[in-house]
Formats: sequence, structure tokens, C-alpha cells
Amino acid sequence: RDVEHRQIIVRAAQSRLLEAQAKAAFVGGFARYLRARCCVLPGCSRGDPKVYRYSAYRVPLEMSMPFLYTEDDLNHLELAISRDRMDRYMRMAGGDRKKAMKFYEMNNAISESFLGVIRGLEVALRNSYHRALTAGARGRPEWYNHFNYQMRALEQNSVQQAKDKIKTRKQSETAGRVISLLGMGFWCGLTGRHYDACLWVPYLNTAFPHRRHLGRQDALDRMEYIRDIRNRIAHHESILHLNLAKEHH
Repeated sequence: RDVEHRQIIVRAAQSRLLEAQAKAAFVGGFARYLRARCCVLPGCSRGDPKVYRYSAYRVPLEMSMPFLYTEDDLNHLELAISRDRMDRYMRMAGGDRKKAMKFYEMNNAISESFLGVIRGLEVALRNSYHRALTAGARGRPEWYNHFNYQMRALEQNSVQQAKDKIKTRKQSETAGRVISLLGMGFWCGLTGRHYDACLWVPYLNTAFPHRRHLGRQDALDRMEYIRDIRNRIAHHESILHLNLAKEHH
């Protein structure tokens, strides 16, 4: 069993190497395919990126990674990945295991391309919120202490956990370190209805300088949706069924 486990690990590593080599060409080809094949909702122009619909089931499989697995490889991979996780891809492939594995590889490549964009957005968002709340706290970067009494227990606990982690690392507590440890859920929480009057109206609405008239609920909905996609990717779930053409824009 140990030998079989090592074989699975080696094959998985080989697969990832091949995937990395092919990823750049694949993602570029996939983007061109989306632009050429996405459907447009009735009554809307093709130039509007917000109206595209996309079905992953129409993606041609020849665009996916070169298929190099034998039937024995498929058995090992199915064991490693689990049948439950492969079930969605099997349905997409009509029960064809080779096609299902191609869909699985396709999902990995697309997820990685989205993750880089989402990470950058998350960093930019938290820094923008940090600047807005620092200004609201009269220039004090430790605004989470200044506004502590206005925060719900959930957000207070997030801040305290960040401070405890810094202490565990035996580092000095700075605003930058605290902010870097606060996840997307925290920033979504600060955009919630509870903070409309005390944080959003006076401070946080300025965190979106290019969308001055962005409403709190609209901002929250977009943030929550991005967070959901990020979590799906982090948990290795399929995103092929989502409206990828629209979400990429």
C-alpha cells in the first residue's frame, strides 16, 4: 500500500509539471475561445462584458491539457482525488473517465488564473479600507482599536485572533501586521448593514474612488460573490459551471 501511495504522489507530481508547462498556452486559448463563443443575452450588445453567458459544457476538450494517462493511472487518480469529487466531472463528460479528467485539469488551470486576480483584489481592498478607516480615526493606523466599541463580537474576535497570532510569532504588533491577517470575511463584515451609519457612510464609501456612487449593499454583494469564488477555488471545488466570462471581467 505504501508503494502504491508513493506511485500516486509521483504521478500527481508529473501531472502538475505537465500542467504547468501547458498552462500559459491553454489559458490564452481559453480566453480567445470565450471571446469567440460566448452567447449574448437578447437585447444586449456583444461589446458589453456584463451580458455574456457561458456554459462550460461547450468548451472543446481538445483545448485541455495533453492527455497522458493510462487506465491504470486513472484508477490511481480516482482513488487519490475521490469518486465523490470526480462525480461532477463524470456527469459533464457523460461517464467518460478520460474526458472527466480533462475537465478536472481544465478546472485546475482556470482556477489558478482566477486566484491570482482575486488575491490582488483582496490586498487592494483591505489596503483601501485601511486608508479610509485610518482617516476616520484621525490618522491613527490602529483604527480597529478606535472603532472597537462599535464592532460586533465577530469582528472584535477577528482582530483579537490576529493580535494573538502576532504575539505567538513573537513579533511586535503593528497595524500592518494586524491588517494583513484579517481575511476577506472580516472586510465583508465591515460592509454589512450593522456598520452602515457608523462606518460606511462617513468613511468606507470613500474606499472605492472610481465608483463614488457605489452603494453599500452593491459593494457587499460583489465582495461576497468574489469571496465565494475564492473559497470554491481554495477548497478545490469546480467553477466550470459558473459564468466565467462575466466573472473574469
